Amino acid sequence: DSIDAFQKQKDRKAIRAELGYSEQDFLVLHLGTVCSRKCQHVTAEAFSKLVNDKGVKNAKLLIVGARYIRQHEIEYIDKVKATLREGGVEERATILDIQAEVLKYYMAADVVLVPSKNEVLPLVISEAQAFRRPLVASNIDGLPEAIKDGEEGFLIPPEDPQALCDAVHKLYLSEELRVAMGEKGRERVVKQFSHAAMTKTYMQLIDKMAPPEAPPPVAVQEPAAYTPPGVHTTSSPEPTPTEPVLVDMDMVITDWDGAFRERWLARHPEDEELIKGRTKFEIERNFPMEKREEVLEVIKEPGFYRTMKPFPGALEALQEMVDEGVDVRIVSAPHSKSAGACAAEKFDWVEHHLGAAWLDRLILARDKTHVMGCLLIDDKPVVRGSSTPAWEHVVYD
Repeated sequence: DSIDAFQKQKDRKAIRAELGYSEQDFLVLHLGTVCSRKCQHVTAEAFSKLVNDKGVKNAKLLIVGARYIRQHEIEYIDKVKATLREGGVEERATILDIQAEVLKYYMAADVVLVPSKNEVLPLVISEAQAFRRPLVASNIDGLPEAIKDGEEGFLIPPEDPQALCDAVHKLYLSEELRVAMGEKGRERVVKQFSHAAMTKTYMQLIDKMAPPEAPPPVAVQEPAAYTPPGVHTTSSPEPTPTEPVLVDMDMVITDWDGAFRERWLARHPEDEELIKGRTKFEIERNFPMEKREEVLEVIKEPGFYRTMKPFPGALEALQEMVDEGVDVRIVSAPHSKSAGACAAEKFDWVEHHLGAAWLDRLILARDKTHVMGCLLIDDKPVVRGSSTPAWEHVVYD
C-alpha cells in the first residue's frame, strides 16, 4: 500500500531529475549493504563491460548502501571504486551511503540488480517487483522462488560479470521487454508476497495443522511462595476453560530495557542520558543512523533474552492469576532481526523461571492480533496486525 501510494504521489521524471539523471539515461540500480556477499564489485565490472564492450554510452550506475564502520567495509568499498576507475566508468557511477528511505531509487531505476553470491530472499526483489522493475539476479538460494528466468527478469550464475552484463544489455535493447517483465513482477509480488496473500497462506497452514479438538488443559506449577530461578515447583490445579488473558513478556514480565541498558552502556557509557530520554518505542530509532546497526547487534547477542531479569513480583503475579482460575498465556513476539535465537531463548527463560509446565502457556507470534483472548496486557502503546483482535488491549506502563 505504501509503495502504491508513493507511486501515485510522485513523478518519475521529477525524481530522476532530483537525483541527477536525465530522461535519456539508462539507470542500473544495485541496492543493498555494500559488502562482498552482495557482490557490488561484480556489478562494477559488469557495468564497465556494458559501457566499454556493448557501447551503452547513456548507462548510469547507482549503488545504494555503503557503510563506513568496519575496516573490511571500507576496504571493500575501495575495491568497488577501484574496479569502476579501472574500467573508466567512475564518472558514470554513484555510490550512496545506507538510506532510510529508498522508494525513490526504485522509481528512478530502469533495471534492478541482485547479483549476490549468498542470499535467502532479500526484500529488494519484492520491492523492485512492486515498482514494476525488471530484475537481474543470481540463480541461488531462495531467489528462484521469486523470479522465473525470462519472466520477471533474468537469473544468472553468481559472480559472473559477463553474464550480468549480457542480461542487462538485453533489457537495455528492449523497452518492451522491460515493461513486460516489470508487469509480470508486479503480478507475482501481489499474488505471492503481498500482506493479504501471505496472511491467507499462513492461515491455511495453521488450519491444516490445527488438531481437530482442543487438547486437554495442562497442569501448571504452584509455588507456595516465589521460588528462586532454577528451582522447580509442584503442579497446580488445571486451568479453568475461561477466555485466556494474554500477557506480554518483554517489559511486562522481563526487564528488557535493563538488559539492553547494561550491555549498551558497557560499550558506550556516554549514551546514558540518551537512553534515559528515549521518546520512540523501538529502541534503535532513538539513536543516530550510524549507531543503529550496532544497537541491533547488541539485541542479537547470544544470551540477551535468556539472561533478562524478571520484574519484582511479576512471577508471583502470574502464578496468583492461575491460582484464581485465570487461563494465563504468555504471548511474545520474537525480534525480527534474531527471530530463531530469540524464540529459543524465550523458551529457555520461561522453563528456567516458571518451570516446564509453563511452556504450554507460552505463545510466540509476530502478529498478536491472531491470538485469541479477552485481554492483552502489553507495554506497546498500539498493537497492530492483519486481523481485528478479539482481545482488549491493556497498556502496561
